[in-house]
Amino acid sequence: VPPKTRLMQVLVNLERMRWNNHDRGPEYVLVNQPNFQAYFKSKNEKVWESRVVIGLPSNQTAEFNDTMTHMVVNPTWHVPKSIAVDEYLPLMQENPDFIANNDMVLLIKGTSTQVDSSLIDMSTFTPENFPFEIKQNPSNLNALGLVKFMFPNRFSIYMHDTPSKELFFRDERTFSHGCIRVQDPFDFAHVLLTGQMEDPISGFVNFLEKDKEVQINLNESVPVYIQYRTVFSGNSGRINYRSDIYGRDAMVFLSMLDAGFVVEL
Repeated sequence: VPPKTRLMQVLVNLERMRWNNHDRGPEYVLVNQPNFQAYFKSKNEKVWESRVVIGLPSNQTAEFNDTMTHMVVNPTWHVPKSIAVDEYLPLMQENPDFIANNDMVLLIKGTSTQVDSSLIDMSTFTPENFPFEIKQNPSNLNALGLVKFMFPNRFSIYMHDTPSKELFFRDERTFSHGCIRVQDPFDFAHVLLTGQMEDPISGFVNFLEKDKEVQINLNESVPVYIQYRTVFSGNSGRINYRSDIYGRDAMVFLSMLDAGFVVEL
């Protein structure tokens, strides 16, 4: 990598540090998108760390700060319209059993009325006139896995489990529609519940075994920082560099040039 590129990355990430130049407090969750990594600090100690999968370049994960308030065990997935019509409708047209095979339910839009998708000629529908909604029941097939971690925000982004475990072994992990998939969600749930359950491991298992959707409110909400840092200091103090997966470094650098903060390298 040319030295000029590295210098540009350093300048851009120093600027990003300036934007968030405040004390995060003793407890928080941080996700660094280009590092495909998340961790949870409690009492200033890192008590959980995990690989993550983030959004595709066409469905980028946003950068923002928010507050985690609860988790949902055995979540139901209400399939977004864009995924339903762009991805699932062609699959339903190819295979009448697609809905049943994936533990999904087809509903008449705006109602709770279920319909049998295998009895409907899906070839008559297009993304423009598709009159149904799709939800996926809690199960091992559910795209959200067995638990999701909620910090309600305007981007509708959250952290969740996933049945697609093999993706965590890729070097570049941009495969989601924007939400953050977590490799070790159960360990995350355990540390979040420490302090509000006498035995958080057994307590969490009890909720899992109910096989129905359960919301667990956190006694203490946790700040969440979803960041984009292509240059950062590692545990040993050594500087780490990562690829600019979304091309955001270049945009920030051009803005810094326009504002006169830096000169052409």
